[in-house]
Amino acid sequence: MKNIETFHKLVKTGSLVAPLNHQTNQISIAHAISHFAGNFTPTIDKNALELLEQFDSSDHLLMLLVDGLGMNFVNRMSQNSFIRSNLWKTGNSVFPSSTGPNLLSLSTGTWPGRHGDLGWKTYLDNIKEPATLLKWERSRDSKNLLDLNVRPDSVFLERPLVVEYKLDYVFLVPKEYQNSPVTQWISNGRMMPYDNLSDALYMAKNRIKESKDRTFTYIYWSDIDFVTHQTGCESFETASKLQYLENTLVDFFNNMFGEVSFLLTSDHGHMDVPEDKRIIVRPDDPLNNFINNPISGEEKFVFLYLGDHREKFVDLFMDRFQDYFMVLSPEDILDLSLLGPDVKDEVNIRLGDTVLLSKGVWAIDFRSYDSYKSEAYMISNHGGLTHDEMQIPIVYYRT
Repeated sequence: MKNIETFHKLVKTGSLVAPLNHQTNQISIAHAISHFAGNFTPTIDKNALELLEQFDSSDHLLMLLVDGLGMNFVNRMSQNSFIRSNLWKTGNSVFPSSTGPNLLSLSTGTWPGRHGDLGWKTYLDNIKEPATLLKWERSRDSKNLLDLNVRPDSVFLERPLVVEYKLDYVFLVPKEYQNSPVTQWISNGRMMPYDNLSDALYMAKNRIKESKDRTFTYIYWSDIDFVTHQTGCESFETASKLQYLENTLVDFFNNMFGEVSFLLTSDHGHMDVPEDKRIIVRPDDPLNNFINNPISGEEKFVFLYLGDHREKFVDLFMDRFQDYFMVLSPEDILDLSLLGPDVKDEVNIRLGDTVLLSKGVWAIDFRSYDSYKSEAYMISNHGGLTHDEMQIPIVYYRT
């Protein structure tokens, strides 16, 4: 069976989620917030309008983006918890279900096929190799992209909507990200660092209290994503972070005076990947003989440049791994609308000529086992199209 037919079957049976399924996602949220902020440029669809109607009459909008908070976490919470009891809707990530692509969709209001962030490692044609965009580094040696004359405006192919906001706005980010070129670009330079979530919410409360004008405050919090990668979805450490989030929000709103609309969402979910579901392609594996350029993407989706070797690679790969991965072409990606309804030519170059896409829980890594275990081993992953990775909460509360 052709892989594109396999994809449709997996979506139909509920194993995978099709990104372009008309659910509320980061693009809808971006457009709703942009209209709230007085920027009416993006066309607003029914999902964005429905969300906008919740808070459009408010003077203050506070948004908390909790990195890695999938619906599988929310569904485990008590129905009386603040987060679950104020769940407005289940939304979807864009694909890839990773931080970079989804933060850029939330920033620009566009699909990854237009903004160009394709995950942890994204191939850049101007340096002819992958870059780790969130760190703003060349992937192979961690050299700062600024030292290579690579700046965000040359990588991200759409403008951030925030540059047209017509109200008082600020982005609150963990202090370790305050000097990141990506953070600076997304926030248009209007950013303040914080130490912990309680500190960020305190800063937001004071800002709202002291302002006489309409405000938008965006908090990005990454703790749950970090802990879940390292310890897994079911760990005590992850559960403790989820409880900390719940307790901190309850305490905040118990002491919040005045009117504010609160929106909580995420960029993606998480899925534990057992070791027996992790495929390690060692350096001496025959598959490596057919790969022309450095590999980009992540463990759930891989972008390859195979050229004339594509047919031999695909035959060998499918003979070994067809139960776990699909092999797609850039044309397939466009036909399936995985990156949105259209793909810019520059983004198409970043896809390579072959895409490996997980059918579910499986992950693949083209590195040595020792390097994988010492540097990159994670208990939980995301990036794929399973419900656990794609489904995110949209929580709304108004004081």
